Amino acid sequence: MASTVIQAFNDFIVNTINLDGDQVRKAKSSRSWLYDRIENFPTNDSTFPLLYSGNHLDFGSFARKTKTRTLDDIDMMLCLNADGCTYLENSIDNITIYFPDNYAGRLNSFRHTTVGKEHTLSSRRVTNKFVQCLSNVDQYSSAEIKRDGEAATLNLASYD
Repeated sequence: MASTVIQAFNDFIVNTINLDGDQVRKAKSSRSWLYDRIENFPTNDSTFPLLYSGNHLDFGSFARKTKTRTLDDIDMMLCLNADGCTYLENSIDNITIYFPDNYAGRLNSFRHTTVGKEHTLSSRRVTNKFVQCLSNVDQYSSAEIKRDGEAATLNLASYD
């Protein structure tokens, strides 16, 4: 038991706020392993979009090193190769990817099916493909994998 306010405060930070170092190392290793699996998706599945590996992004409180206990999520953003398509920034939070005429690349199966939008990429269809491929990773057979808006969410049973 702490005998001073400073000691009590330090104990609180170490035992309640800061993440456990072993847990952080395990999480970083798991994240790297997942990146490696995802990098192989286009090789193992010819219908998976090509990735633009140089721009993958770790973000969120874990990446900023501001995450407090418990470590319950790690945010990752994966970038796709445009594969001959172009994009237009419609606003700060809206980017549309357009297919050129006679496009026959890997992204073709991810077109919108809505009339009038068939020349644009459907982020929902791309996210569903990520969910499908994550479901095929043996180590995630007992995980809950789902699409949550524009994100693929992976809840691992083996981690808190």
